[in-house]
Amino acid sequence: MTKRTILIKAVVPILQITFKGFHNGIELEADININNIAGIYNTHLIHHYSRQDDRFPALCLLIKHWALNSGINSAQDGTFNSYSLILLVLHYMQCACQPPIVPNLQEVCPDTFNGQVPITDLRFFEDEYTFESENHSDFTALLMGFFAYYAGFDFDKYAISIRRNRVFPKQILPQETRKKYVVFIEEPFDHNNTARCVRPEGLDKIKKALNEGNRIWNFRKRPSLKKIGQFSQSERTYKINGYSKQEVEEEENHHQQQHLHNYHLHLLSSLRQVLQLYHLSFLQQAFHLLQVEFSFSIFLYKRRSTRSYRSRSD
Repeated sequence: MTKRTILIKAVVPILQITFKGFHNGIELEADININNIAGIYNTHLIHHYSRQDDRFPALCLLIKHWALNSGINSAQDGTFNSYSLILLVLHYMQCACQPPIVPNLQEVCPDTFNGQVPITDLRFFEDEYTFESENHSDFTALLMGFFAYYAGFDFDKYAISIRRNRVFPKQILPQETRKKYVVFIEEPFDHNNTARCVRPEGLDKIKKALNEGNRIWNFRKRPSLKKIGQFSQSERTYKINGYSKQEVEEEENHHQQQHLHNYHLHLLSSLRQVLQLYHLSFLQQAFHLLQVEFSFSIFLYKRRSTRSYRSRSD
């Protein structure tokens, strides 16, 4: 049964349909467009990338949920569309992961993924293009690596190409293109920019979300305020509005644990939704690890909150 239908007036108009009661009460969202030949070819390409390794579609789903919760999955609001997020995950698994998790299908199967095969000859749900990866990183490690890679990625200087399996300097793009787009992710077939809707303020929001994810996953100990340059006083004269350095840092740690608590809650919710659709063993393991980590973060949060309350009462 259709729950809602929305017409998105993008460069390529999209009819977005949401079905309810698809499977165990889970909603299914479908995007439909007409006369977009490149869209058919890239759907075929992404489909076969998804069949290369189960970790690719699983990470795509989780990153999409994270992006939605972070407010950076809306082309209308000047951030990433869903296709750009998929290409970010694909590029990460091709170039940042060593050995690569998925191959460059356009390079190893040029006669199939060249954007010239008649649409009627495109084949789905076949494993004739399967390549086994030597990279056996677990899902949690890949998620941490994704945040680490893109938190350090310079979107201002570099563009991403799936077709060429690399990043390249934006300087080689036409000057008009460089000025027009703040982020450039090359569409594999028509070579246009899939991130053309990203605006400067949207990029700032994207960078902030990626840095936050990287900090929480890869750098648990938050740097002191003095280290990140917000205060210049020496330790001997460290006073902020009447509060001592220790009091300020305790307050910072309290907010850090509260934020970590909320972040894990969102991530667990997203991963649970993914598990309901895809019963994958490695995702079950990742979910268990996150639950353990989440329980520990709750313990730390409550412990710090109690300690902070006692110190204030004293």
